[in-house]
Amino acid sequence: QTYVIMTDGTLFVTGYNNCGQLGLGTFTNVKILTQVTDFPPSQMSTMPPAIPNKLSNSGQYGVFLSNNNNAYFTGEDVGHFSRGHSGVTFSTTFVQMINNIGNAITLFSSGNQITVVMAGGQLYSVGNNSVGEGGYGNYTQTTSFTYMNMTNLSGKTVSSISCGYRHTLVSTTDGSIYGCGNNANGQLGIDNKINQNVLVKMIGTPISGKTISSINGGGTNTYVLTTDGSIYGCGDNTNGQLGSSNYTLVTNTLTLVPNTTGLVPVLISTSSAGWSFTNHLMVKMTNNSLYGMGRGNNGQLGVGVTITNQPTLRLSTITGYGTITQIECGASHTIIVAGGQLWGAGRNTEGQLGINNTTNTNNFNLMLTTNTSGKTVSSISCGDLQTYVIMTDGTLFVTGYNNFGQLGLGTLTNVKILTQVTDFPSEILIAPTPTPSNMPTPSITPTLTPTPSITPTLTPTPSITPTLTPTPSITPTLT
Repeated sequence: QTYVIMTDGTLFVTGYNNCGQLGLGTFTNVKILTQVTDFPPSQMSTMPPAIPNKLSNSGQYGVFLSNNNNAYFTGEDVGHFSRGHSGVTFSTTFVQMINNIGNAITLFSSGNQITVVMAGGQLYSVGNNSVGEGGYGNYTQTTSFTYMNMTNLSGKTVSSISCGYRHTLVSTTDGSIYGCGNNANGQLGIDNKINQNVLVKMIGTPISGKTISSINGGGTNTYVLTTDGSIYGCGDNTNGQLGSSNYTLVTNTLTLVPNTTGLVPVLISTSSAGWSFTNHLMVKMTNNSLYGMGRGNNGQLGVGVTITNQPTLRLSTITGYGTITQIECGASHTIIVAGGQLWGAGRNTEGQLGINNTTNTNNFNLMLTTNTSGKTVSSISCGDLQTYVIMTDGTLFVTGYNNFGQLGLGTLTNVKILTQVTDFPSEILIAPTPTPSNMPTPSITPTLTPTPSITPTLTPTPSITPTLTPTPSITPTLT
């Protein structure tokens, strides 16, 4: 066969075609260059700019999933964003992560320099793996999405993913929870403090008689909320975040977090930041009241005072707010969506509260809507010192710390008010890789034995015998 690509991208072919190798939709030989016109749609087709849909962020980078289920990042990249390199680079605008999986991403979560996704029912991760958080069975960093060892999840269906600072959590539809990575504080709940490089089942799960509502990976903690309002936790209790005044307590297995409020929790949030001051838990109750516990030294609990250790759930002082629909915790700030409005409390030295100053506050304040007037909040996410907001029209607004370009604004300058991200790359759509269950069946069954009239002559005639020793004029340059 002979194949020819023209400068305008058209493809022409001629020759033997017994197995359809010319791509013309037939099994008939051709004797003249013939154009190929039937190509699959959007295998790698350039589309309009990406539209953010879901967020998951950490301190040194921002990550979102587009409405076409492709992942994008901005900020520091030390090889953990599936770009095929291991050196330290920075991007101040969002860049599409290379999807080498071949299937659309359906679940994702980011921790410290690692992103974990589910695609085609399987788990993959990319990035830092120094304590096994990648779940490959080793401690080698990866620079492209790599299949996680799911041996211990055989027969299970993954329902959610949550990345802590250096540990990864996965829940399955039967109520089991699995984890890998850092376990120095017992945050994997396996009754020891040994790091794990494959997903291992958390002791006591499924929780008898309970249904999991959410799993939440923190800096050095894990929290589980069940549908009856029970909160379970394991890991570190340095600031009372597990509900104990014993601040040296380390819990290696899931333990019920005390709740003396008489109210039923329905929504919880903690931060996956790895800073020493990342130890607070926020809880919404069925009556729409907001409580906090753990570290509150920057006012992140929103209880009207700064307090280092808060070992019991304490009522927030927020007033005049609507129904709380989302809570997100940064390293030492808290953002909530209530009645469609954005409220923030805690550390603000980098502008992460979006109130156009850098003053910390121990009460919840409304974010300024100077740049977001007329917009409706869809979802929010907090990095260590940043806040990200997606609106229902797909626009993305950011505020806070930007030393690595993690806000995606094209600069390294902090901002103190929600500012729109406008520079997005054109989206590359990845077609699903065929599997035995969805492998396309050809409409024409090829005849594998060629007829005598088109049997190829396997022995070339002397006139076309190739010269095996190249002449000096075409000697390849190897360097």
